[in-house]
Amino acid sequence: MGTEQTLMVWGPPGIGKSEIVAQFGSELGMPVSVLLGSQMSPEDLAVPLIDPQTYTTRMCPPDTLMRPEASVIFIDELNGAEPDVMRAFFPLINERRVGSHFFPQGSVVVCAGNPTAHNSVARPVPAPLMNRMYHVQLKVSSTRGWLTWAGANGVHPLITDFIGETGLRSLIGPPGDDDQLSTTPRGWAIASRALYGWNVDRMENAGSPAHARQMQVIVQGAVARKEAEEFGAWLTRRAQGVSLQAVLRGEQKLPDPLEHRALVAHLLALLRSRLSSELPRLEADARGETRTLADQATYLLTTLSQTAPELATSLISDPGIPAWFLERLGQRLISVSN
Repeated sequence: MGTEQTLMVWGPPGIGKSEIVAQFGSELGMPVSVLLGSQMSPEDLAVPLIDPQTYTTRMCPPDTLMRPEASVIFIDELNGAEPDVMRAFFPLINERRVGSHFFPQGSVVVCAGNPTAHNSVARPVPAPLMNRMYHVQLKVSSTRGWLTWAGANGVHPLITDFIGETGLRSLIGPPGDDDQLSTTPRGWAIASRALYGWNVDRMENAGSPAHARQMQVIVQGAVARKEAEEFGAWLTRRAQGVSLQAVLRGEQKLPDPLEHRALVAHLLALLRSRLSSELPRLEADARGETRTLADQATYLLTTLSQTAPELATSLISDPGIPAWFLERLGQRLISVSN
């Protein structure tokens, strides 16, 4: 489709739109030319050259757009461009040309942008331009894809373990204001490089509360404070040898809620966060890993209700958890109590 119709990919910052386009070009064996809309002026796309013999002008594009073979032309941050730059992009997007130069047959034009709610410099795209593109909404609905990518690209295991256990809400947070960090998959990749740069695996105090605080400070340079604090708390709990993921899988027993009430309450808070951010609104849409999470959580909470029913039922009042799961859990708790 991309060879005939320009694509517009929408998504919040830092979720990998640019990387996806680069991978797309690599898989097709096509070079990728990147135009950064927010950093361009109209003359960056083409400048007029005057022919003194004919007294005419022709538009001269940059050499990266003059490839003889088919390529991917990627306009990143399209809606971060100034209005006159958006107008200059119009023939490229609509006709696949710059001036009198038409791109070779088979070329692909892809644009990307952030919703205005996620980017203070984003502008509405004019309706004539919007209506000439096919729009794709890109969102992160699961941690699985990112964890697969992170494992293949050497993201620090402390970060992948943390995201794997705490779930989607830790991977990507709400948009931040100007001069404020927000938590994104890209931010966690930056945090990983910081952890490697500090040689955290060689610190003598690894596993101590002081070590957890150091890790928190390091990652807070790349993600929002809330997620950095949760990372530090997770490291402290990890040092106690307790993992929510392992408990859900049956690899570890849940600590005794009578002896370790605060720890169990913290694990339940993590579980509540995962259930509210990862379970679909409709039960029919629960499949694969979300269905597994629902089954594991139901079993864990049913078991917990036999020793600490007040903790197990504390999730039922959470409005963020889908109603179908709460109804299912309530039925199981009633059947156990009878």
